Amino acid sequence: YILGEFADNRTTVRAKLSATSGPIRLGIKEYTLHLWDSRNGSSRKVTTFAGPPVSAEVDWPRETLCALIGEGRQRDLIRLDLGSGRTDFVTKTDSLASLTISPSGALLAWNQHNSPRIMKVLSANSQVPLTEFGWFPSYSSNGIQFAFTVGDHEVWVGGGAAPEKVIALPSEVSLHSLDKVVWNTS
Repeated sequence: YILGEFADNRTTVRAKLSATSGPIRLGIKEYTLHLWDSRNGSSRKVTTFAGPPVSAEVDWPRETLCALIGEGRQRDLIRLDLGSGRTDFVTKTDSLASLTISPSGALLAWNQHNSPRIMKVLSANSQVPLTEFGWFPSYSSNGIQFAFTVGDHEVWVGGGAAPEKVIALPSEVSLHSLDKVVWNTS
């Protein structure tokens, strides 16, 4: 979990960030990443960020965190080793809005600022477009296919020759936007 902290002359205030909360504007000066061990109820600080991560995804098998850090459209994509706390800079971007990690460790990102599209991030300044539309990609457990949303009521699947629409919710059902697809592994 990530905590935002600021101190005045008497107290320290902590605000827990969640995926659904908006930006916290309390004069917070730093954000710390803590790992929580549910087996023994302890946590340890891994690193501190100057600003809140816009998007972050943990790759548990490789014990790394990938995150987009920065405000506005200028963001840094970083990879953080959770064991050592070492951070590697991947690329600077002005277009990536969110990311996810495949089972093989590949990064999949989406862009919201220009025209929405989904890309595979290969290395610093190297991205391969996978679709020319879509948001919130999610890899299947085999890492070959990915599902993503289009508009506020469609789910598409890509990874083959061309993406295909698999679900289109009726407008009376989709009163709220679809914002994430999760694969069922059972």
